[in-house]
Amino acid sequence: MIEDETTRLQARLEGVLTALDPAMRAYGDALLAVVAGLAAEIEALRQRLAAQAEGAARRIRLDPLSHFDPARRLGPAILPAGAELAADDDGFLGFGWHPPEIVDGEACRYSGAGTCASIRLPAVAPGRVRITLRLRGRHGHVTPEQVLALLDGLPLSLAESGDALSGMAVLDAPEGGLHVLVLQLPLETVPGPDGTPRQIGPGLTRLTVEAI
Repeated sequence: MIEDETTRLQARLEGVLTALDPAMRAYGDALLAVVAGLAAEIEALRQRLAAQAEGAARRIRLDPLSHFDPARRLGPAILPAGAELAADDDGFLGFGWHPPEIVDGEACRYSGAGTCASIRLPAVAPGRVRITLRLRGRHGHVTPEQVLALLDGLPLSLAESGDALSGMAVLDAPEGGLHVLVLQLPLETVPGPDGTPRQIGPGLTRLTVEAI
């Protein structure tokens, strides 16, 4: 292969080499041989890489699954039929809530940090579910008439269920499995823990989603 490259380069540079004096011609021929050797090695490397790429492509065509991360070949995760979320859980995701605080020994997030409050439901298996909200009112029990609830943008009818409010819904499986509950609650302005006035509304202590 080196001889072939040398011959090819000599043919391309014949005019330049002929014009050199004998001493420089010998130097030019030696340099040409080195360049030809490098070109031959590069071509050999290119062919080896092409062969390796073709071999890898052939193996993938024959057994494609073996070339994927096993964790990605297990299929979708099996979601639970129900889940519970406390106000101070790390998985609590939402807007319009004040930071969690302990009230009567229980974590509570008061609303009022925005005109409405939202919370992402914990991931559960799709189907018919009961959503239960345990709300703490500042002036007594929170009634369904005081709460406007939207689940994924659609009204969610709430009713009293013991000391909580609950509603029925059908959860599908959207991309990412995310469902968002938005609550509009009555707000008032009161002194905060540091004495600074703040808007505040009923607080959420716990949310439960369970299959029915």
